[in-house]
Amino acid sequence: SWIVEKVLTKIQFNKCVVGKTNVCKATGNMDLSKIIGLITKWGIFALFLASAASVVQLGGLATFLEKVAFWIPNLIAAIIVALAALIAGDYASYKIDETKIKSSKFVGLGAKVVIVFLGAIIALKQIGIDVSIVEHSFLVILSGVMLALGLAFGLGFADVVKTESRDLVKKIKKNL
Repeated sequence: SWIVEKVLTKIQFNKCVVGKTNVCKATGNMDLSKIIGLITKWGIFALFLASAASVVQLGGLATFLEKVAFWIPNLIAAIIVALAALIAGDYASYKIDETKIKSSKFVGLGAKVVIVFLGAIIALKQIGIDVSIVEHSFLVILSGVMLALGLAFGLGFADVVKTESRDLVKKIKKNL
């Protein structure tokens, strides 16, 4: 734990990940080096406890502790994915807000929510939680929104397209 924490502190992990991005609010100013060091410590501790339990011939406990120890890297990967989603969501929102077009704040917030949501689903899958019902619900909602937008644009621009297509057909007939 101490070695991992010192290495992450030396490479200024917190400054790079939390300091240079807008993730401070989302993470609550946590010291990520300490958290990763703590997770590493407990992973190694679980491995040694599993070995000790097998020596004492506590087979069930040894199997459980081995599974916990082998699950810890998945937990670390899930934390990294969640942080990457937060950073990507903040970046996308910032870039969309920067355009200063009408409703850019709304679109930026929507993009951030979708990116963070997808990152959370990936992180939960990495941990081992079944999120298939959430994935399917998200796809149904997204399909409904896209269908509504398609209908809105189709009905909204029907008159414009009709007049433009009429002019285009006249030009084509004239050239033939």
